[in-house]
Amino acid sequence: MRQNEKNRLCKRESTQRHSMLDDHTSQIKKLMCDSGITDPIGVMLDITGTYGRQMQIAWNIRNGMTEAEAEKKVDELIVYFDGEGKFPTHLTVWTWQQAEILMPMTSPTALESLRKLKWAIEPGQAGVIAVGRHGNSYGIVALTERTLAEPKE
Repeated sequence: MRQNEKNRLCKRESTQRHSMLDDHTSQIKKLMCDSGITDPIGVMLDITGTYGRQMQIAWNIRNGMTEAEAEKKVDELIVYFDGEGKFPTHLTVWTWQQAEILMPMTSPTALESLRKLKWAIEPGQAGVIAVGRHGNSYGIVALTERTLAEPKE
């Protein structure tokens, strides 16, 4: 692959990760507030990418599916999201300890990025990560009293 093509793909992937962050902020904030985790980190997984797909399959298996059922479900989700014109994304909430164990599998710089993110978070805020095919994007969201007071579905 030529360098120009590689740069264009990486730029498109970065745009998709930022779109994931923009599109799912309110949902991930609600999940974090409802999680019961004292210091949560919101994770948005691109399930078309290697790591997002593997994590989604593991999530499905953890929730009682066989490996074959879990893989089939991921394929069905990708088709569903594509049909809806949405980016195939799985939202979840982890503890920082879980993130420090799992995220280094996605990128050689993930642990350093997590530490910088944690350092930058102020009281009332939480970290979010978008895991894509060609990298991760990190952000911070405010978990306001209003967010915490939203009714559970």
